[in-house]
Amino acid sequence: AAAAAAAAAAAKKPPPTGVDDAPAAAASLGPPPQPPSSMTQQQQLAEFNQWLFRWNNYQQHLSNYWQGRYHSLYQASGGGKNGKRQSGDVVQKAGDKVELKWNYRFQELLEFKQEHGHCNVPKEFTYKFSPPLGHWVGRMRHLHKNGKLDPQRHEKLQDAGFEFIISKIEGVKFSVVWDTCYQALKAFRDVNGHVEVPKAYKPQPDSAELDGWITRQRKHFRDGKMPDHLKSKLQALGLNLGGRGRPFGIEGEGEWSAKYKALVKYCADHGDADVPGKYNEDRELGNWVKAQRDAYSDGVLPDSRVTMLNQIGFNFYHGRTSDKTISSDPWHNRLSELKAYKEKSGNTNVPKKFSLNLGLGNFVWNQRKAYKDKILPEDKVQALEDLGFDWTFRKRQTEKGKTKWEVRFEELQEHKSKFGTLIIPDGPLSTWAKRQRKCQREGIMKSVKYERLKSLGFDFGGPKQSKKPWMEQYEALVEFKNEHGHIDVPVHYKPNPPLYYWVGTQKQVYKKGNLQGERLKLLKSLDFDFSIKPRDRTPKKVTRLGNKPFLDEDEWEKCFSELEYYKEQNGDCNVPQRSGRLGSWVHYMRFYVKSGKVSQDRIDRLNELGFTWNVTEDRWMQKYETLRKWKAEHGNFNLPGSNTMYSWVAYQRKLYQDASISQDRVDLLSSIGFDFDTPPVSKTGAGTWDLRFQDLVDFKEKTGNCEVPQTYDPNPALAKWVSSQRTKYRKGNLSDDKTDRLQCIGFDFGAQDKLQTLGVLKVPQIEPVDRESYLEGLWDSSYQELAAYKKHFGHCNIPVSYKENPSLGAWAFSQRMAYKKDRLSEERIVK
Repeated sequence: AAAAAAAAAAAKKPPPTGVDDAPAAAASLGPPPQPPSSMTQQQQLAEFNQWLFRWNNYQQHLSNYWQGRYHSLYQASGGGKNGKRQSGDVVQKAGDKVELKWNYRFQELLEFKQEHGHCNVPKEFTYKFSPPLGHWVGRMRHLHKNGKLDPQRHEKLQDAGFEFIISKIEGVKFSVVWDTCYQALKAFRDVNGHVEVPKAYKPQPDSAELDGWITRQRKHFRDGKMPDHLKSKLQALGLNLGGRGRPFGIEGEGEWSAKYKALVKYCADHGDADVPGKYNEDRELGNWVKAQRDAYSDGVLPDSRVTMLNQIGFNFYHGRTSDKTISSDPWHNRLSELKAYKEKSGNTNVPKKFSLNLGLGNFVWNQRKAYKDKILPEDKVQALEDLGFDWTFRKRQTEKGKTKWEVRFEELQEHKSKFGTLIIPDGPLSTWAKRQRKCQREGIMKSVKYERLKSLGFDFGGPKQSKKPWMEQYEALVEFKNEHGHIDVPVHYKPNPPLYYWVGTQKQVYKKGNLQGERLKLLKSLDFDFSIKPRDRTPKKVTRLGNKPFLDEDEWEKCFSELEYYKEQNGDCNVPQRSGRLGSWVHYMRFYVKSGKVSQDRIDRLNELGFTWNVTEDRWMQKYETLRKWKAEHGNFNLPGSNTMYSWVAYQRKLYQDASISQDRVDLLSSIGFDFDTPPVSKTGAGTWDLRFQDLVDFKEKTGNCEVPQTYDPNPALAKWVSSQRTKYRKGNLSDDKTDRLQCIGFDFGAQDKLQTLGVLKVPQIEPVDRESYLEGLWDSSYQELAAYKKHFGHCNIPVSYKENPSLGAWAFSQRMAYKKDRLSEERIVK
């Protein structure tokens, strides 16, 4: 009766707006309205939406009401700054007020642990009410650390499983960011009924992409870094942590049956089961149908589901025009391709990224995965085993059929046989050796690899040094002072190398105000100097020749031996400056020789090794020799645009016109008859076209036709040019004059480029592109944009994230990196 009276009263007044009105609003809602049988489906849906709006409004008011009640109680107990007792309240002591507030927070902590399984509340995490619960948890740890926590509270927290000293957590940590994304996913599931988050979906404009967060959680789960309490929270939402790609959710029998019933209804309405991919009435049904066809093609769709789909006339090949024969089973088509592969290679280990047939590589990988998950039908397992199928996943191998570890091991054997030692200079091999020592220390190295390295005399080093206790290091410092009379521990203190860094750590801890109590008294008793000296920017090693690095005899000899090894491996002494200590040594030698700081004996030894003192001049001479050989072979300097020397020749002519080239270089170029005034042949102009046309005429005189094969070794560019003429003709971009000239020599514009095939393995067709011309044009256009930028701003310091033109910022950054790595050509550096 009271509820009916409240409902009648609520019908005469507007929805509740205050806190005190919220509880009374519950009676005004009642159960969802029961629509009369005469209402249409749209009217029923509209009526339900109205009821749902009122229900959500009531929930919001109810939440505000209880929060108001909580804060009223909090203020009455003295929680607020201006809290005042109301009339009729019991006068409590100050200690009771504090105890009441503490119990509120403790109860929140217990509820947090019940939900999350631990008490490690993040610092800024607000569980239910403000201020954040994480601040209160941090204050409890701080009081415990300083010995100021009440014993009774300490006992209550300890009984609740509270960690006063947080242990290092391996894997994903519960944080405010993680909880924010989790709550967003939960809200998405509550609204949509599933967790199939669209790509690049953001709950808020300034938040992270939710689908990317889901992908990262899956990776943490596969790597074994997902704690159980976080895993259970995600799985409770229906998230498939073990899956890859989409769908994000787990499709159980119940969900599959629901989609199957929807498909049956679609068949009854439309007469077939070919649901479009963008079916407006049910978008998910179109995606589900496509997923069934994909699973069937991969051979991982259970037979029971295949039978059910066949009963309603489901066409598994709808839209699959790329299959060789629609009438045949796609799984058996892949099996026949696998047989052809085995006939030619002798095994079934098709790489996953097999360039000749990407679909076959994915098929082999999917069969191994389905067999591992025990979802591959027995008849298909038997068919693959009859073929000699290898079910084990293959490790990544090199071109020689060996693993990377075996290749590095052979390089180590070759290094020892050549130099008689396992001391390796900086490089890929030394990095690999360090990784082997680390694996042995951590106990994850296989015994076979360990025995092979040990038989070679490989030094695994001692066990990894662990941090010593504080008191042990303090006693070592006392012994050092008693022996030396001071506590200025040197950097490389051989009896105890970590002692130097321990002393520095104490200074840093003291500076932050965290060094207190007994430890501070012990250090002060030694007259410990807590001041931090500014970093010394001078070189650490001072030789007898002064602060000149790399001139010490022992260091110079070591770097020289490393340069000899580099020369044997690479054929030259041009070590990039950014490639480690050897690159810096080479750079310093070129710098010191100009100021006369390198002895003649060392200069002679470097010259005998083929050391290049002027890299720029050496590169120019290499280009000059290439041009001289071209002239001797062709009798002219008309290089095609695809030739790597094209830009260099044009740049020499430009330097001559600007009077920026040295006289020595002018004399060298003039000695081979170089014409500085002749303009270069255009990369895309008629000059190149005429040269290629003449090459085609010569080809016809030799072979009697114009069908240039794609792999024509005498002139590879001719095959690309012929294909491009056919493409331009089909698109209507070939001029009438060029068309007539080609037709006069019997050129067939309708001929198709022949494919190279390997059994049933197809080679994809790629339209020919003049890569050199394209990259050169791209560089020139970016250079023009840079010139315009400097004209406007007066400098070329473009930030990497230049919002007005992001590509220009990235291009400028790439030029700087190319210059540092000595990969930028001379003409581009000058420009």
